[in-house]
Amino acid sequence: MADPTDIQQRINSVQVNCERHPDKYETTDPNYHVYMIETRLCHFSPGGCTKEMAPRFFEEALRFQYPFQDKENPIQDCGQYFIDAKYGKDPIYVAIDRTSLEAKNITQPGHRFHPGVVLRKVVVRDNGIWIVTKGEGMGGSQFLNYWAGEAGFRDLDKKLYAHLRNQ
Repeated sequence: MADPTDIQQRINSVQVNCERHPDKYETTDPNYHVYMIETRLCHFSPGGCTKEMAPRFFEEALRFQYPFQDKENPIQDCGQYFIDAKYGKDPIYVAIDRTSLEAKNITQPGHRFHPGVVLRKVVVRDNGIWIVTKGEGMGGSQFLNYWAGEAGFRDLDKKLYAHLRNQ
């Protein structure tokens, strides 16, 4: 039988790893990058989209949390995943906060854009429900990171939008 203290230490270390990223990045660093994408998922309408749908939209958005994700397997809080891109597998942890309807992809050592974090948040505003994505970090390849982040997450938003329309 496993030692309960050892098991709890391993659980705690996962939590630490899950949230390990700088609170603030040095914006003067030559590798610093930031991008923001805002996509409206629906307009409020009588008998249609309502603000009460935001938690359900968030749960569905977890199927579209990172590029190349298998949408049939929703992510788990503090789970480790590998972005299986054409040029290798990049490790991330995903931290989920259902209260604030946000999830963070936190790059881990070995990820080509480490250190970095991508926050995806479902928000209610401007007569609709939106998904807002903010990527920030200081990993290498600033231009490639910006381009890949913009393209990858815009594509995810299009897929999420289509998925929600088909439900």
